[in-house]
Amino acid sequence: MMIRRLAFGTLLVALALLAVPAGSLAGPVNHPFLSAGNPEYEDACGLAVNSSGALFVSDYYRDAVDAPGGQIKNEDPSDGPCGLAVDASGNLYVNNWRANVVEYTASEFSGGPGSVIDPGPATGVAVDASGNVYVDRGTYIAEYQAPFTPGSEPAKKIGLGTLGEGYGVAVSIYPETLGDLYVPDAADNTVKVYNPLSSLTAPIAVIDGKATPQGGFTHLVDAEVAVDPKDGHVYVLDDIGYGHSDHPKGAFDEFNSAGAYRGQITGFLDAEPSGIAFANGDVFLTSGNSEGSQIFTYGPTAPGRTLTVTKTGTGGGTVSTPPAGIACGNDCTAEYSEEETVTLFAHADGHSELTGWTVAGPGTEPCPGATPSCTVLLLGNVEVHANFAPAPQQKLSVTLAGSGSGTITSEPAGISCSSGTCSEEFTEGRVVALLAAPAPHNKIVGWSGCESQPSPTECKVTLSEAMTVKAEFAPLPQKTISVSLTGTGTGEVTSYPWAISCPGTCSEHFDEGASINLVASADPDSEFAGWSGGGCSGTAVICTVKMSEAQSVGVSFEALAPPPSKETTTTTITTTTITKPPPPPAQLKLVKIAVKGTSATLELSVSVPGSVSAAGKDLQSASAKAPAAGALTLDLALSKAGKRALRKAKHRNRRLKLTVTLTFSPASGAHAVLATETVTFRATKKHRRR
Repeated sequence: MMIRRLAFGTLLVALALLAVPAGSLAGPVNHPFLSAGNPEYEDACGLAVNSSGALFVSDYYRDAVDAPGGQIKNEDPSDGPCGLAVDASGNLYVNNWRANVVEYTASEFSGGPGSVIDPGPATGVAVDASGNVYVDRGTYIAEYQAPFTPGSEPAKKIGLGTLGEGYGVAVSIYPETLGDLYVPDAADNTVKVYNPLSSLTAPIAVIDGKATPQGGFTHLVDAEVAVDPKDGHVYVLDDIGYGHSDHPKGAFDEFNSAGAYRGQITGFLDAEPSGIAFANGDVFLTSGNSEGSQIFTYGPTAPGRTLTVTKTGTGGGTVSTPPAGIACGNDCTAEYSEEETVTLFAHADGHSELTGWTVAGPGTEPCPGATPSCTVLLLGNVEVHANFAPAPQQKLSVTLAGSGSGTITSEPAGISCSSGTCSEEFTEGRVVALLAAPAPHNKIVGWSGCESQPSPTECKVTLSEAMTVKAEFAPLPQKTISVSLTGTGTGEVTSYPWAISCPGTCSEHFDEGASINLVASADPDSEFAGWSGGGCSGTAVICTVKMSEAQSVGVSFEALAPPPSKETTTTTITTTTITKPPPPPAQLKLVKIAVKGTSATLELSVSVPGSVSAAGKDLQSASAKAPAAGALTLDLALSKAGKRALRKAKHRNRRLKLTVTLTFSPASGAHAVLATETVTFRATKKHRRR
């Protein structure tokens, strides 16, 4: 699809729009939506179109909805407008973000108070052709039947017991799916389809998104869903970049009226919260963000044609269309644009073979023989049959030998052998790859019976006849590292992989050929003086030892000179035993947390001089030095991602809890002390504004 900039001050939908097939799905170009008097929106998180083709747009951070002939101002500072819906009479329904749902008549667009339909908290609103209003309450959809009585209970509660965490709701007015409700469920990342005439609890269908390039919906919190009235196509906004940046990447997925995957647009930012609307055959989409919110238009889409794949025969296999669309047997039907060319790929299982294709549909040509691919031109609906039959089999036997141990597996699957002899039958003429995984402290010595060996751990054979392959494992020779501590000071030496902790364990065996890292840590009253032996030298605290042979490594620690005394005294020592006192422990203690807006101050107490650093998700890194033992202050601030998370945390008791990792590094070079604390930021509307 192509994206076009909207630049009309009256908010009326343009009629002369370029028709582009939905199947092309070209990525959008970000253009600001220029409205009358507004250079751009501050979080256009809702969108609706009335029967005249006029747009209603939420402007969350300005507490307003732009409407034809006026602007609805919401003076309540705690919540802003997001989700929108318009009925056939032109009445507007506004879902204040995760709060209530309010109805405004056309006469109230210039500032009327409106009437509360649902007290909330609500995460979506939709209206059907009869004027009935549907409100997403998270675990069910509340249906309010027109005419409304203020304060009344919903006439129906739809989805109780099957809807886990609903975000958004759409109702179809397309004849074939009339009255069906579509609800994104963030609890299992699916879109559930309900028909209240069939059941108030059980969905009649579930769109799982597995045919999309992502292999399923990624993040449907604050998602948006809409149904095109002209063809029943379902559009879902999926936040595929959630948690990766302050402006996450979104995917705009399209499904036909039967739930078959149609295509996807990616490349735009800030998928949630957003809005979708339809007018004159075009699709309108907003990107929700406080910084330069966008509105895009797509379409109209080209006519869709259905491709149906059926597997026939008594053999097994799969048929797919990379990167997405058909994945048969899971999803054997998909819709594509008319005149689009689609290539199908057949993959027989380890005991079958593809014997041929059958193609039926307007203007189609046969796919020759048993070739692994079949290309069809969709001039109309097309049916393709892929026939799989059992293939002649040959036995492959694998024997494990040697004094070592390991596991041999095969590709295609069939063999998984860890002792003795294992065998499996595969299609005659099939190339089978055998993969060796030595057990810890073991190695693969060699193979016999292979046609080729791409690597020491891989063996390939072509099964033109029964074959036997032998794999030999042997224990890896062990080499010893011995560490000796010297000098007048004290300290510790540890190894990675973990085995040595000296003093204590100063000698250990490792695999021949391995690379072992030794780490020297001096005690507070000492300093590391250097390495000797084992290829180690110098005063870097880490030394890498190559285990080609046994290694002896010396580590020197020297005592630090005591500080000069201000007074000179003479002491006569007769007979005594001097024991070195233990170094003072490095301790870090949290005294107080003070939070204000998007920053926090931590009052800490440290037992020795050093420095403290802090890190955490959605926080800017921070550090502070303590020249002496005692009190220390550390200032924290939310990152851009943290500020966005704070705005979105409002529905959870208006708080955002973040875990902070504190690292206290003593000035003496002793081991660092780690601690974790929780800092709670309180989300208010003031913090949501920029």
